[in-house]
Amino acid sequence: MADRAEIRRDTFGIPHIIAVDEEAAGFAFGYAMAEDHAAEIGRRYLQARGEAARHFGPADVDNDLAMGRFDNRAAARRALAEQIGKDFRRWLQGFAAGINHYVGAHRQTLPAWMPVVEPSDPLAYGRMFGILAAVRPPARLLEKYAPGPLFGSAVPDTRGDEPGSNALALAGTKTASGRPILLGNPHLGWSSLYWEAHVTIPGRINFYGSTLVGIPVLRAGFNDRLGYVQTNNGPDLEDIYSLPLVPDRPGVYLHNRRERPIEQRRAAVEATQADGSVMRVAREYEETALGPVIHRTADRLFVTRSINLEWWRQYEGFFELMHARSLADFRGILGRRLAVTSNYTYADVGGNILYVWNARLPRRRDPAVDYSLDVPGETER
Repeated sequence: MADRAEIRRDTFGIPHIIAVDEEAAGFAFGYAMAEDHAAEIGRRYLQARGEAARHFGPADVDNDLAMGRFDNRAAARRALAEQIGKDFRRWLQGFAAGINHYVGAHRQTLPAWMPVVEPSDPLAYGRMFGILAAVRPPARLLEKYAPGPLFGSAVPDTRGDEPGSNALALAGTKTASGRPILLGNPHLGWSSLYWEAHVTIPGRINFYGSTLVGIPVLRAGFNDRLGYVQTNNGPDLEDIYSLPLVPDRPGVYLHNRRERPIEQRRAAVEATQADGSVMRVAREYEETALGPVIHRTADRLFVTRSINLEWWRQYEGFFELMHARSLADFRGILGRRLAVTSNYTYADVGGNILYVWNARLPRRRDPAVDYSLDVPGETER
C-alpha cells in the first residue's frame, strides 16, 4: 500500500496525504499518526483490549476487567466483519497496516509492549468509553434506593456536567466579507492529543480536519465546499431497567412473566506489579437478558442498556462525512444515523449555515414514561 499513497508534511508538521483509494489513504493516515504518537496509540488500544494492566500495572485492573466483562476485543472483531461497510473496512485495514508498517521500521525506538494493531482495535477503542459509562450506577439511583452491593469495582457515577465545547456559524449577511464564518472551540485538554491531517483521494475526498489520537478518521474540518465542527450535546444513551427478584430466590428474576436465572460472567486479567511479579485478578459479574447488572437491592436488580455498547458505526459516520460535498450530502449522511452523538454546526460556500442536534437514541416504547432514571423492565425486550 505504501506505493499507492504519499505523505507530505508542511512547515507546521501537518501531514498532507494523497492516495489512490480508501485503503491506501487509511494506510498513510495510520502511518502519519504513528509517526507522531505511536506509543500512545498502542497504550490506548491495549486499554481497549483489556490488556493494559499486564504492561502498565494494577492501576489499569478495573478498566481491563470491564473490557473483559463485555468481551470488547472479540466483539470488535465480530463487528468489523459483520456490521462495518466495505469502504470503511478497507480504510481500517489500511490504517492498521500503516501503524504496523511504521512500528516495524522503528521497533528499536518503541516500547517492547507496543502491540501489533488490528483493524478492529479502533472499534474496540471507541466502545471502551461506552463500557466505562455503562458500568457506573448513577448516584441518583443509589440515593433513590437502599444501598446494595456494587458489582465488581463499579463506583457511583458522580460526574457533574460533561465537558463542554462551543461552535458558531455566521451567515454571509452578518459578515463583512459576505461569506459565512464557521468557528469551533472544542475545550478538550492537551492530554486528549488533538491531531490534524489533510486527506485527498482524487475525485472522492479532499478534506482537512482534526481528530484525536486513536480515532482512525477525521472528526471535523472542511473541504473546498463546506465545513463542520462538533460540540458535546450529552444525549441520554443509556436506559436503566428495574427487574423484580423472585421472593426467597435471590438468584432468579422475573422477565416477560417468566422466572429467569441470573447469569454469571467471570472476567480475569493479569497485572504486573512494581516488583515485576504478575498477579491474576478475577471477578464475577451478574448478567440478565436485558443487560448487565449494575446494582441490586433486596428485591430488585438494576440493569443497563446503552447505544454505545450495541452500535459500532460511530467512526464510520465520521468517515462518510469526509465525503460530503453539499448541504444535501451532509444532511443525507447524518440522516443515516451512523454517528451516535454531538451537535453539528455547518457552513458552506453557497451561504448555507446549519445546526443539528444529533443523537441515535434508544427506542423507548412509551413516550409517557420518564426514562431519565430507572423504569420497570419486566416486559422490555
